[in-house]
Amino acid sequence: MNELDILKKALMEQRQTSIQFLTSGGPKDYSAFKEVTGLIRGLGVSLQLIEDLVRKQENSENADE
Repeated sequence: MNELDILKKALMEQRQTSIQFLTSGGPKDYSAFKEVTGLIRGLGVSLQLIEDLVRKQENSENADE
């Protein structure tokens, strides 16, 4: 497991925790709801960026062979 895998796993765990908080009625007002949904969205974007980076690295390595 490399550094990106470790980072990706941590982000996925945080995203899942936030989703569970949201679905269990955790946010007590609209402001808290917006904060949690924004966090979930941001974590999703971060995960996608990491996946894109890994894909580019793999394509670059394959092109070098």
